[in-house]
Formats: sequence, C-alpha cells, structure tokens
Amino acid sequence: MRAYIFLAILIRRYAWNFFWFVILPAIIFLASLPIFIPIIYELEKQMNVQADEYNFQIRQYEFFAANENPISQRQPSVKGLATVNSTSIDYRAVVLDEFFRRNDSPLYGYGKVFVEKCNQYNAPYDCTTLPAIAWVETRLCGYSFSHEQRNCWGFGGSNENRIYFKDYEEAIDLITNRLVNAYGPYYMVNPSSMQKVYCGPHCESWGPGVQFMRYQISKLSEELGYPPLIRDDSVYKR
Repeated sequence: MRAYIFLAILIRRYAWNFFWFVILPAIIFLASLPIFIPIIYELEKQMNVQADEYNFQIRQYEFFAANENPISQRQPSVKGLATVNSTSIDYRAVVLDEFFRRNDSPLYGYGKVFVEKCNQYNAPYDCTTLPAIAWVETRLCGYSFSHEQRNCWGFGGSNENRIYFKDYEEAIDLITNRLVNAYGPYYMVNPSSMQKVYCGPHCESWGPGVQFMRYQISKLSEELGYPPLIRDDSVYKR
C-alpha cells in the first residue's frame, strides 16, 4: 500500500512535466515531419548540385593541369599507333582514345566508333561534343550506374527516365544521330545554346563545361602532334 501511494505521488508530481517535456515535443516532432521532410530533401538536392559543380571545377583544373605537363613526364601516348597505320586509322579516333585512357574511362577503345558515327551523320568534324558531354554528365561513365546503363550522357533524363543501352556502340550511334538531327550542328559546337533543353533550366555551367572540354580535347590533339580538332570550318566542311 505504501509503495502504491508513493508511486501515485510521483506520477502526480511528475506527470505534467513528463507531458510538457516528452509527450508534447514528440507530438510536435511527428506532426512536423510532413512539412520538414520535403524541405530537407530540397536542401539536400541543392547541396548535391553545388557539390557536383564543385567537383566539376576540380576535375576541370586537374585535366587542365595534366595537359600543361610535358608529355614525356606522363604515361606513353598512343601516337605511334597512328603513325604505323596512318592510312587506316583516323587521328581523331586516336586522340579520343587517348582522352578516354587518361581519364580511366570504359569508353577507351571506342574512339573509332565516335568518328564513324560523326562521319555517318555529318556531325561537326571535330567529333568532340559527345565525349565532352560524357565527361560533364558522368565523368566519362566513371560512375558505376552510368557504366551499367552504358549511358555516359544522362540521355533520357534522370532516375527511371534514363535510357539503358545494350552497349556503348548503340548509345554512341543513337545520341550522335539525335544531336545532329534534333539539335543541329550549330548547337553541337555551341553547347550553351542547348543546355536548357538538354540539361534543364537550372543548368548554368553545363554548356561552358562542355565547351571547355571540347577545347581540351582539341588541345590534346595538338599535344600529340596532330592538327587541332576544332577549326573555324568544323561545322560544315570536312
């Protein structure tokens, strides 16, 4: 009986405090979840976008710095491959494969396919737009999910809308065709003019990023001893 009375006194004394400091905060917390979860999600998405832009700038710097070093200080280039079979290998394919190799991309070995599709669909001669988009979108399929999709270009949208290709050759063929015939050669050499459609209304650095990488690939061509890929007549003349 004494224990029961003592327990009743404790409950009476501390029940109100328990309600104010435990029960009520818990109710408020649970009630606020539908409000704060979307806000937290949006903030996290914005932070991810900012982080991706920051990483993009870092990778720009790293690639630019790498190309500033003398080629003798880096891994051997594949220039000799073209000089041995200069009649059968387009130097553009050699340059693209070297670009992929230096960035540890699974696209290495597909340089010839990029050039073949460029020629087939009458894309700009430099053939740099698709590789540059691949670098900006997925770091040349450096992300495991993009490699599994064989979609280095974010083509089709995000999440469940993104297209799965059976192989890289199918992807290169379809996307080159779409860029030439849906956007046009002008937009391929002026990517900022198509960034709102290709990437979305929030994409301000996408076009400049693609253009930057196009010129880095062209610069790599000169470094390897070939003509620059990007020329004033690269859109309509070959």
